[in-house]
Amino acid sequence: MKLKSYTAANMNTAMEKIRQDLGDNAIIVNSSKVAGGVRVTAAVDNSKESFETINHKVSAPKFQNQLFDLFKFHKIPPVLMQKFIGLLEHNAPDIDTALQNIFAASFKFEPLKFSLPKPLMVIGMPGIGKTLAVSKMATEASFYSKKINVITTDIKRAGGVEQLTAFTKILGVELIVARNPKELKEALEPTTGQITIIDTAGANPYDQIELDGTKELLQVADVEPLLVIQAGGDVEEAADIAHAFKFANAKRMLITKADSARRLGSIFAAASTNNLAFCNFSGTPNVGKGLDPVTPKSLSSLVLRPIQ
Repeated sequence: MKLKSYTAANMNTAMEKIRQDLGDNAIIVNSSKVAGGVRVTAAVDNSKESFETINHKVSAPKFQNQLFDLFKFHKIPPVLMQKFIGLLEHNAPDIDTALQNIFAASFKFEPLKFSLPKPLMVIGMPGIGKTLAVSKMATEASFYSKKINVITTDIKRAGGVEQLTAFTKILGVELIVARNPKELKEALEPTTGQITIIDTAGANPYDQIELDGTKELLQVADVEPLLVIQAGGDVEEAADIAHAFKFANAKRMLITKADSARRLGSIFAAASTNNLAFCNFSGTPNVGKGLDPVTPKSLSSLVLRPIQ
């Protein structure tokens, strides 16, 4: 494996250098701010051998060939693929259990619980199902014996407020619209000890002005940022998006559109890029269904779905 560090004026310039030098399979290992810009360390598998060649050289555990094919189908990055295969146990009774054990050893899993100690702010790029996810969260939160507050700062998307209003009315919850950070701060002041979910406008991960807008919202109060990544997207793009939102210091990642995606390499790339814990996924457009927790078992089921 080849590791190389780059210093550039900004993250976009660094990423361009990395792709030119190491190629599209490079994975971000670490990044930090330095005087005059950023320093980024990237890794890439520099072996000229294919995975199939490596496979024949190794004393192969059961299911190794199947997992190679499955991981390649999902476009899982080569560095992660090698890590997963290295964690495959020789005595796994079936491929499902083998995957569960690999995922349990590779990732953190922290499903949402709605006895939330602080407000939850949903962030991410436009058009990935954040508002639907907020509606599903509010539906699940309605089963707890606490007052629910749903706040939206998404006033720029046509129909965004109306869509969320329709959902909250069904639950008997008033939607609060905060048009700027000041109004958001005022809306949050009386919500201590209650369940509060904040929907935000999608931010273009390559537009610093829009990212700064999300940063300003995060700074008005002590909230937990929840990064939303859609399933089925381009693997390298998902890693770039997750890295663009690294400023938010999100600990957990929610997956949307899992019902309409067959290849899931993007969610693994995003999670590994920022060391994010998997929390929940949206597996249906039905608001009443709520969100499903991501566990090693449910993640294995999603990965195995194309071959079942």
